[in-house]
Amino acid sequence: MHEIDMSNGRENFAHAGRKAWHGLGVAVAGLMTVREALIAGGVDYQVEKRQLWAEDNGFATVAVPDHFATLRTDTMQPLGVVGSRYEVVQNRDALSFFDPALGENAAAIDCVGSLAGGKRAFILAKVPEIVEIVPGDAIERYLLFSNSHDGSSAVEVLFTPIRVVCQNTLSAALSGKRGKGGRVSIRHTAGAKERLEAAHQVLAQEKDYFGKIHGAFEYLANTEVNRAQVASFVRDLFPAKEDKETGKAKVSTKTRKRRQALVEAFETSPGADMAGNTAWGLYNAATWFIDHGRALPEDSNAWEASVVGSGVGLRQSAFDLALAL
Repeated sequence: MHEIDMSNGRENFAHAGRKAWHGLGVAVAGLMTVREALIAGGVDYQVEKRQLWAEDNGFATVAVPDHFATLRTDTMQPLGVVGSRYEVVQNRDALSFFDPALGENAAAIDCVGSLAGGKRAFILAKVPEIVEIVPGDAIERYLLFSNSHDGSSAVEVLFTPIRVVCQNTLSAALSGKRGKGGRVSIRHTAGAKERLEAAHQVLAQEKDYFGKIHGAFEYLANTEVNRAQVASFVRDLFPAKEDKETGKAKVSTKTRKRRQALVEAFETSPGADMAGNTAWGLYNAATWFIDHGRALPEDSNAWEASVVGSGVGLRQSAFDLALAL
C-alpha cells in the first residue's frame, strides 16, 4: 500500500521529473522551491489542536482533561490524539528553515508529499554536491524532512546520502547512539518555532556529518573481504534465534532466504561490479536489500519502512558490522 494522502480528490505527492512511488503524484519539470513544493505536493494545509469531549446522553458535554485532537482544517479530518504540552507545527513553518539553509527561493526540493490523510508530511531536498567513493560510484546528498501531526514523532531532518547507481539509502549513525547520528530533531512542544528559526544551521551539521561518513565510506571501499568474512557478515546481520524448546540456535526459513538474498546482492546488485569484493560492497548489498529486496507486510509502506521504520536499525547494524571487518 502506498499510503499517499488522497485528500481533496488528488494525489498529494509531487516529484522532480522521473516516475516515482508507484507512478503516483504530479511530475514537475525540475527541482522545486519550498513555496512551489508546498503547493505541488498538497502539504500547505493547516492543523489545529482542539479539546476532546466525551458524550453524556448523546451530547459531547464533558471535556477530557489533558487530551486534545489534532484536526486538519480543510478536510475536518482528525489526525491524532495529543496531550496538553503538544504544540502544532504547521508544515509551512517547519519547512521555513530550508530557504536560509539552501538559499532564498533555491530550487532544491526533489520530492514532497503527505501520507495517511495528512498525518505525516515529508520533503526531500538535494544538497548541490556529489562525491564518488570509487570511480563512477556517485553519492548524492539529501536532507529528508518529516513532520507528523498525530503525535507519533518530532519534526525531523535526516541527513541522507543516496547511492545514485541503485538509489540505495546510505544513512548511518556515527555517534555511537544508534539512530541518533545524522539527524536534527525538534519536539512538538513550546519553543518549537524558536528552535526552527535556528535550524538553518542544519546545513553546517550536515556538512560535518557527511565529512565523517565520507571518511567511513572510503575506509569500507579500501577494505577487501574474503568469502569467510562475507559469510560471517551475513550470519551476524541475520542471526539465528534460540529455539525455545531445545535451547539451540535455529535458522528459520525466512532468515535463510534473507541470507541467500544478501549474498546474491553482494554478487549481482547494481553497482556490485564497481564496489568489488570490499566492505563497501557488502554494506551496499545490505542497503540494496533493505531498500529493494526484502519482503514487507502487505499493509506497510516500502519507503517509510526503509527510511524511518525497520530499515533504520537494520542499515545501522550493517554499517557497524562492515566497519568491524
